[in-house]
Amino acid sequence: MKKIPACLIALSFILFLAFPGLAETPAASTAECGVMVWKVAAKDKTASASYFIGTIHNLEPKHFTNMAAILKLIDSCEVFVMEADTSKAASEASELSKYTQYPEGGNLKSDLSADLYAKTIAFMKKNFNIPEEQVDRMKPLWVSMLVQMGLEPPVAKLMDDIFKEKVGERGIKTAFLESWLAGCKLPSFIPLEEQIGSLKETIDAPEKIIEASAKLKSAYLSGNVEKLTLAALDSESGNKYPMIRKALYPDRHALWLPELEKHLKAGGAVIAVGVGHLIGESSLLESFKKKGYTIEKIESK
Repeated sequence: MKKIPACLIALSFILFLAFPGLAETPAASTAECGVMVWKVAAKDKTASASYFIGTIHNLEPKHFTNMAAILKLIDSCEVFVMEADTSKAASEASELSKYTQYPEGGNLKSDLSADLYAKTIAFMKKNFNIPEEQVDRMKPLWVSMLVQMGLEPPVAKLMDDIFKEKVGERGIKTAFLESWLAGCKLPSFIPLEEQIGSLKETIDAPEKIIEASAKLKSAYLSGNVEKLTLAALDSESGNKYPMIRKALYPDRHALWLPELEKHLKAGGAVIAVGVGHLIGESSLLESFKKKGYTIEKIESK
């Protein structure tokens, strides 16, 4: 039996982490706004300020009016911090199967209804050309993430790619909040019923996924944090699957906070994470606000 394409699964998770399903839609193709940025001032005022950039993974940089200013900010930073270090993804890809595949004796077919299983197999074959024997070894959550990827049109160049190019060209010091494998481990502990529920919702009602994507993107393009928070964190799916949300946000934040605080105390850091990590009551910014840091959203010009 062939192995699951681990790198493809890892990519789906990395893109999914900040916001699931941010698909490009015709209605937003002409909208423009600034990339969301927050200034964070250290508690003791002795270190220079740092900045959080709220990225959105599936919206092309052409939509953003302040990209030149963002690149200038990165150019002048002491360290550029990103979510996951993907440099070892190829060498560690075999490890991913421990978290994405069923253990020996388990399979997707035994956990899904006959109808849902058939629909899932058909979708994966059509969109990714992955045969049934491979899909059958995958846990439901990972299949759900790949299905959501399949609902999205490709983006020519991601915002993250622009930032990485800038950092590489200038030789800017970089740091990461987690290894790509560490990030992939967390959702493996989500209850099976939530994994199946997420997959069923995605397969049975893809139009709802696309509609939610459009609302999220529209909210980001509006520049309105309250609107974005409502769209992203008060969604029906988020309330249905609390353990998925917990794994993707609060659990990861708890692991990131000590490293982030080191950079904030040193000052001069630019930190790029999915904007979903920067909004809502359990966000990184709220955590630092409670610690006494001053948070200021920078309005784009």
